[in-house]
Amino acid sequence: MRIFLISCLVFLVLLSCSTERIIVNKFPNYIEIQKGDSVCISWEFLNAKFVRVSGYDYDFNPTDSLWLKPVSSLRLDVVAYGEGNQQITQSAYILVNSKENQSVEPKKTIQRGPRFVEDIFSYKNTQKTNFYCGFSDAPISNVSRLKILRLSEDTNFDSLSVDFVLLDENGNFCYEVSKHSSDIKLQIEQKCAGKFSTSEYLNLAKSFRIDERIDVHFIIDYSVLNEIPQIKQDIVESIKFLDIGDRVSLNFFGVRVANVIPLERSDKFLWDLEAFEFPRSNELSSVFYSLCSLIDNLEGETNTKVVLITNRMDNSSINYTLEDVISKAKSKKIAINCITFGNEVSPSVYKYLSSKTGGNFYHFPWKLSEIGKSLVEVIFSSKYYFGAKIKFSRKELKCKDLDIIASVSFGNISFSDEHSFPIQDRTFYTNYQAVSLFEHSDTTIKDVFLPTIDNLANLLITHRNLTLELIGTASIGESYSDPIKLSLERALAVQKRLVSKGVYPSQIRTKGIGISKPIYPNEDDENSSLFNRRVEIRWLLPEILPFTIVVDTVSSEEQAERKVEFWEKLGYKSYYDRLFSRNQMMYKVVLWGYRTYEEAERDAIRVSRKFKKNAIVE
Repeated sequence: MRIFLISCLVFLVLLSCSTERIIVNKFPNYIEIQKGDSVCISWEFLNAKFVRVSGYDYDFNPTDSLWLKPVSSLRLDVVAYGEGNQQITQSAYILVNSKENQSVEPKKTIQRGPRFVEDIFSYKNTQKTNFYCGFSDAPISNVSRLKILRLSEDTNFDSLSVDFVLLDENGNFCYEVSKHSSDIKLQIEQKCAGKFSTSEYLNLAKSFRIDERIDVHFIIDYSVLNEIPQIKQDIVESIKFLDIGDRVSLNFFGVRVANVIPLERSDKFLWDLEAFEFPRSNELSSVFYSLCSLIDNLEGETNTKVVLITNRMDNSSINYTLEDVISKAKSKKIAINCITFGNEVSPSVYKYLSSKTGGNFYHFPWKLSEIGKSLVEVIFSSKYYFGAKIKFSRKELKCKDLDIIASVSFGNISFSDEHSFPIQDRTFYTNYQAVSLFEHSDTTIKDVFLPTIDNLANLLITHRNLTLELIGTASIGESYSDPIKLSLERALAVQKRLVSKGVYPSQIRTKGIGISKPIYPNEDDENSSLFNRRVEIRWLLPEILPFTIVVDTVSSEEQAERKVEFWEKLGYKSYYDRLFSRNQMMYKVVLWGYRTYEEAERDAIRVSRKFKKNAIVE
């Protein structure tokens, strides 16, 4: 027994000798700075595995650094961890002195990690572009344009933040123009209903902003992955401009949202992203539901930015609306940046969403290569920009939109930009809401769509007063069979699922309309055919304004657009829809916004008499 104990003691001694002790090779114990300045805390621990810093919930490297901009004196505890239970604590004392009449100058932040830019303010773009994608410390003579990035309303509804940049011809942010010329004038004007209401002069130097930490949540429509194969690389190229303290997450959505990379440090996110294979899926796009689900799981209040990328309108959120998204985002102070592309998107809807939540908006009808540039601009402009706050009274404004004109002038040099902010709330027409897509000549509901239908069932069970109509459709490629019968059977399949979950049959109406309402008139691929084989829903409730009046049927989209403009000038709410009839594509012009059939019928009679038309209520 004695020999055994001696052996154990010898083993422990040898083990302790073999474990190398942590050595503090470099550490700043005391630093004194002026108020408003930044400070870099750097360290080097030999034989350590990782380091933790008080106030940060992630690990640092044994040789690493951290930039801070403290507003008051503080003590920062740094703990190095080695093999076994080894650890050593070092404390850095940062004394912040008051400094009167200090000039506001941006401090350079050091960024580390894979593919990261070493000194963000030294990154300079060398090719001509209209996008913000670099930095320059040049004077105002190098500036070629002023660009308003976004407008955001204060929570008290009494002020508006105007965020903008001064760019050279290569898209570099000239952030130090005030350093070269002290008498540069910044003017913000407000224009309501075409008339100038107020004008303010502000200090440009004091307008420079650095948001030292942001959380970025990408939420990408599955349909985007089929259209933009380089989207992964575009995200990588934008993320490398973030700081080590910034965090990023990645989410995809179709009928439901999936968090594929959780919120984590930007450097770790890059490692995980490069190893991640983007999925492919043909689904409906529940844009509003997915945004609401994402926002519900976010903390907010911490410079939180959502970046939505889609080429579709919402077509499957069922009981979630644009207003729900805006309300949730504003309650948590979350900015939603919308990047949209293609001709299926109604830009006004997403522009309104970005405007109401304080985000950037971009739409690209064709130039998909510029999506990557817009991502870089979102990242840069979320952290480094000029920001001016102006007073305004929403109640006193009698206009639909408030136009903001920002201008910067110096001698004979002057730059300006104009941006509008919605004062009046908008209502946008939703073209369709679908609950399921179908394979060719099939009526079987795919598993991916069952959660949407079951969610609809729960809504109908909870609110027994709700009634709806299920409208089945068929693709043009199915016209050789009996498309009316096939489309009705699809609607009946959804009805059967709803009733099996407990919905009353009396709450549901069904009909099939065959090939008369294709989303894609040219079925160039299986994806376009798939979306023409669907079951839509139409709520039969006065609050939903379900009834419409068909007032015109024309042969071209240009004619339909002119007809819509005609009816809107007369004060009606109008849109046009595709109609496939007698083997050719037609366009029906519709008036909408009627609570009841009787209300729509009365207006239809008036329209028929006044304009000599056969107006039909649907």
